[in-house]
Amino acid sequence: MKPLSAIYYIKKNKVRSFLIIFIFALTYVIYIGGLYLNNIEQTFVYSVQRFDKFAAIQPNGTGVKENFEQSKQKCMEDNRLLVIEQVYGGSVFVSSIMGGVSNGYPIFSFKSVEDFKSYCEYMNISCDFESLKEGSAVMSEMFALNRGLERGELVTADEAENEVLYGDFILDAITDEEGYSFYTIGGADLNTEYLILPVEMDLEQFGVFLKELSDDYDVTAVNGEYLEEEIARQMSSMNKIYFFIVIFTAVVIAVTINAVFVGMYQKREAEYAVYRAIGIGRKRTRRKLICEILVMDLIGLLIGGIVCITALYLLNSLYFHPSGRHIFYYHPISLIGMLVCNGVVLIPLIFTRSRQLMRADICTF
Repeated sequence: MKPLSAIYYIKKNKVRSFLIIFIFALTYVIYIGGLYLNNIEQTFVYSVQRFDKFAAIQPNGTGVKENFEQSKQKCMEDNRLLVIEQVYGGSVFVSSIMGGVSNGYPIFSFKSVEDFKSYCEYMNISCDFESLKEGSAVMSEMFALNRGLERGELVTADEAENEVLYGDFILDAITDEEGYSFYTIGGADLNTEYLILPVEMDLEQFGVFLKELSDDYDVTAVNGEYLEEEIARQMSSMNKIYFFIVIFTAVVIAVTINAVFVGMYQKREAEYAVYRAIGIGRKRTRRKLICEILVMDLIGLLIGGIVCITALYLLNSLYFHPSGRHIFYYHPISLIGMLVCNGVVLIPLIFTRSRQLMRADICTF
């Protein structure tokens, strides 16, 4: 019998302890909320990773057409680069896990099957090139599932989302890429973009080259760094809202769990008074109390983690994946939010409960 053991009290008071453990496990609501709010950003990461390997060059609003053509000529003259001209394909949307919120993705429109094949070989993308022709559309698997399309079906623009799709296309191939990708063969040749692939240039040199190209010719070089900055700028307000929710939820949970502890530990004042009366020091009894709370917190986090991962797995397998969507299992903002919430609940609880119980006096009983 070890009455000063943290586990001892929990084993002897399973029902009361379970209530505290359950409330601690609820902090995973914050974790899931973070995954939900950051899902759009995480989904775009696949596009950022692809753009780390190449760049799309577009004319600036302030630039002139002549500058754009000169920039293209400069890239074509560099033997370390592969230039792939694009026809204008427009943009399409996919549904996110956030209800009616849709995300826009550009269409890469190649002039020929050979151009698309060159792009895929460089990017190491697997695709059935034999079925491609003028008027073909190619999508990643997630994109096709999200749009509810199968091979051989007509790809149309969603007018409700103000999508722009020049020409009629048939989905003739599906790639093995992660995330959302959409390509077409042929379309309206408006000469508004070209791709440059650093086939014989390392990526660090490529970054320097893009900066010089943008400065010298007043064009926009859309690469991974550019996309990452744009996404971070657009998501900054979302993260502020998230941390406001974190603090609000933490305060609500802290008030709730503190009220439970008051009722639960008020009955233990006599117990702690006896500890003092028989000569057990305050440090030892305080350590017992803190360990009890920490053990219940850890058990709550362990149980909550198992339930959370299981729930996310089932959601992905049964609901999101069949509709071309995915909720991720981890995001640093989600983890930070959960730890902040847990800390806001835990630290005041330890301080107030230990302070109250250390005042317990055997003479009052």
